[in-house]
Amino acid sequence: MKEEIYDGRSNNFALLHLSGVALVLSGHMYVLMGAAPPTVLGNQLHGLGVELLFLLSGFLVTQSLLRKKNLAEYYRNRIARIFPPLVFCLVLLLLAGWFLTEEQSIFYLQGAWTYFWHNLLMSPYFYVPGLFENLPVKSTLNGSLWSLPIEMMCYLLLPLVLLGSRNPHHKSNYVRFALLWALLMLCGWRVDHLGVDAPSLVIWGTNWVNAFRLIAFFASGSFVSHLLFFHSEFKKYLRPEFAVLLVVICEIGGMGFSPMRYVVLPYTALSVALAPPMRSAFFNRHEYTYGLYLFAYPVQQSLLWVFEKQRGSFPPVWIMLLLAFTITLLMAAITSELVEKPIGRFIKKHPFPAHDHSASTN
Repeated sequence: MKEEIYDGRSNNFALLHLSGVALVLSGHMYVLMGAAPPTVLGNQLHGLGVELLFLLSGFLVTQSLLRKKNLAEYYRNRIARIFPPLVFCLVLLLLAGWFLTEEQSIFYLQGAWTYFWHNLLMSPYFYVPGLFENLPVKSTLNGSLWSLPIEMMCYLLLPLVLLGSRNPHHKSNYVRFALLWALLMLCGWRVDHLGVDAPSLVIWGTNWVNAFRLIAFFASGSFVSHLLFFHSEFKKYLRPEFAVLLVVICEIGGMGFSPMRYVVLPYTALSVALAPPMRSAFFNRHEYTYGLYLFAYPVQQSLLWVFEKQRGSFPPVWIMLLLAFTITLLMAAITSELVEKPIGRFIKKHPFPAHDHSASTN
């Protein structure tokens, strides 16, 4: 590979991450206030934002894995990325909820413990006793946690896909990868098409049928990442001007719910992400995506609870968005400084012994 195509100094991944979180936060704001959110490419804002985040994650995590000489190091980094901030968020929110709950302390603590260990074990659980019972979305502390088990599953299975062939350069690897992505894309589109009539496959608190579309976007990002890692010259085909034109055509033509979305969004997002940087140095230095994602939903619910208690009504959506984003950004910055950066420094100081995981597959 000729260049570090995911080097934060030469692209817009941090800016795209922030855009994805902003879409999630904006869409959730409408839902939490009891209103219908706007749609783009046939999907509501928060749904599109989650798809974008999975797409970017697929690209970047694949780049990281392809550079790793030790699978244990890859898995350690993924676990360190997900769990310490999650534990910090859960503990902080449940402590704050103790002061907000309208339930007796003994019952609150019992429910809080159930909430904590379920979500720590990646079995999504949303109810906390006595919290937000008069809001449009009742008794839900953090609805965003539903996507974490899906992301963790993508992390766990990715090495099996990438290392499944003996030679990562062989064309059969790309064919196999492309067929897997196409299958996931068609499954995701079918689930989109069926809507509420789609079947359910709930395992460990997660409906894995509904997860198909997110796994498909993760796979699309991973496929492009794998291709560019070994053939960086293909980057020239990712043209932002063509990407914008595709989005406009899809919006005008109403093709959002067609399989085209599974092509247009990856092409558009990665074309912008890998384009010359748009003065995004600040976002590269302050990458708060995960903290923003963890805290946005509970911050929004808490703000709505305050206004409901004090005024009996909510301000306009744009005011709520401004307040929620400001507070969430503060919480994400605190999480970064107290948890994410110290963990990152520890990992850099204690690398695993180098061991080429491709040796066993060549």
